[in-house]
Amino acid sequence: KSDTDLYDLAKAKAKPDSLVVSPDGHSFAVTSSDAQVRVFSFLTGKLRRRYDESLGAYDKLIADGALEDMDSIAFGKRKAVDREMREAEPIAAPNCAFD
Repeated sequence: KSDTDLYDLAKAKAKPDSLVVSPDGHSFAVTSSDAQVRVFSFLTGKLRRRYDESLGAYDKLIADGALEDMDSIAFGKRKAVDREMREAEPIAAPNCAFD
């Protein structure tokens, strides 16, 4: 078994879309087809953090009351656009940036 967490993508049956290295070279982030952003340690390959950017994650936050300021109509439009984009031919791969 590997000492890294890089197998996390394969376990999720997700394909990587993009990879970016942090300016200090200590971390790298991978965006993937399952709408997750995974941040890894560059030296060890260990998963440091995972951000769920899926619509299901936002639905759960709204149901839990964590996004009470979000307008439900605007969110409904965003969901419709997101679904449409996922079904359309990809123009460019998603990406992320360290700031």
